[in-house]
Amino acid sequence: PDFSYDGSKVAYQSFNRGPSGIFVISADGATQRQLPLTTSLNASPSFSPDGKQIAFCGSVKGNPEIFTVNLDGSFLKRLTDTPAIDSTPRWSPNGREIAFTSNRQGGPQIYLMDTEGANVRRLTFAGTWNDEAAFSPKGSQLAFSCRNEGDFQICVLDLLSGRTFQITKGGANENPTWSPDGSKIAWEVRHGDSTQIAVANPDGTGMKVITALGNNTSPSWSRNLE
Repeated sequence: PDFSYDGSKVAYQSFNRGPSGIFVISADGATQRQLPLTTSLNASPSFSPDGKQIAFCGSVKGNPEIFTVNLDGSFLKRLTDTPAIDSTPRWSPNGREIAFTSNRQGGPQIYLMDTEGANVRRLTFAGTWNDEAAFSPKGSQLAFSCRNEGDFQICVLDLLSGRTFQITKGGANENPTWSPDGSKIAWEVRHGDSTQIAVANPDGTGMKVITALGNNTSPSWSRNLE
């Protein structure tokens, strides 16, 4: 799931009508609709800051690429066109760039491009697999799932200095999401058969597991403090 910046809508992937589709639902659950897309295997929707577009991963002839589309399904635009797997787009807070995951240079790493699909540059270099980028509210940091060996952990990249630091240790940690004021990061953590939602400061201190019943995954923090 991904909240719109005004907090009024949530975009998500669903299989409830057969093949994978992108749906938008009002935050109160009153209205829901599926975007009319011509692509397949649609996943990982991300709202633009102005709420007018969604970036997502869609498949063309079996090849996952990054697209943008208006909320009514018009103006579908393909941003990537490579033999690689391009996935998990996330819009930057300034609305000018999109981070995404690609294996175009080997293992999955995080890249950045402008909203026209140009000026592609690689952001992550350490580890064998980096995915699920999440911009901090000010756009100066990027939280993501990182793997050097063993299970995934949560890492934070400072986009100004290029410095990356790991904020978790132990268990399998994925799907980071920032609080709207940038003071916290939430993510899912798995220990054994139990997967729960954890919250901590951006440096990893003050970690607290906030769910307990069943298994809980894929957190998405609303972008308002109310």
